Amino acid sequence: MLDLSEQVGLAGHMVRSKRYFQLARNIGMRTNTPLPPGFLYCKKCMGPLFPGKNCRVRLRSGKVIVHCLTCDTIRRRPFIGRERGEKHAKED
Repeated sequence: MLDLSEQVGLAGHMVRSKRYFQLARNIGMRTNTPLPPGFLYCKKCMGPLFPGKNCRVRLRSGKVIVHCLTCDTIRRRPFIGRERGEKHAKED
């Protein structure tokens, strides 16, 4: 159901995408199934977030800032990345 919500949302039907997300969340709550990691949704308006369509994502001072353009909620999470100057080690 989350896949369907994502497909419909990327096609531009945000109201239908939000409804599919709510149905999937209700089913998940009854069966005690968590949302997959990395799935973006707004905790205030309970709508799925698609970067570039209905949310803005920025990296600032060690944090990932997700701004929902539907309800103007801002969510900040710590960003743990590679240290500066660290080179990629190629695995052969």
